[in-house]
Amino acid sequence: MGVFNSQFIKSCVNMDERFQSLFTTIKFLLKHQGLTGGGGDRINCNRFTSYAVTLMLIFYLQQLENPILPPVAEILELDGMDPEFNINGWIFSFSFENIVSVNKNLMSLEQLLTGFFEFYSTFYYEFIICPFFGTEITHESFKVNLKHLKWLSKDNVI
Repeated sequence: MGVFNSQFIKSCVNMDERFQSLFTTIKFLLKHQGLTGGGGDRINCNRFTSYAVTLMLIFYLQQLENPILPPVAEILELDGMDPEFNINGWIFSFSFENIVSVNKNLMSLEQLLTGFFEFYSTFYYEFIICPFFGTEITHESFKVNLKHLKWLSKDNVI
């Protein structure tokens, strides 16, 4: 699953030339504020992992007036899916080719960076960010959807 997940993230990075620079800058700023380096131990448990920051960035880029990235659900390739992409009910078959590659978002890196921090500083944390659907959802909705949609991976929500 890790290999497919890494391939998905690489595809997100390749969809827009600003993604890598934006991620690197965000991670640098968070690191220098002591907010990254999450791990399983008690000292680092309140910090963000690189994976969490990646999902946060993906979700933010889905929320823009002119989104840079589509919801994960839009790029799932279910027709003729190879069984090797279904691991214990989690679907890892994506087709970025189906997404219109004309990106109408003209925001500068500075605007995106500022927007990222503004977005999460005002986010209502009674909700869960869900890159799968490209929207925030309630905790209860997440539980219901998780029961009914076997292919909704826990990795798609932080």
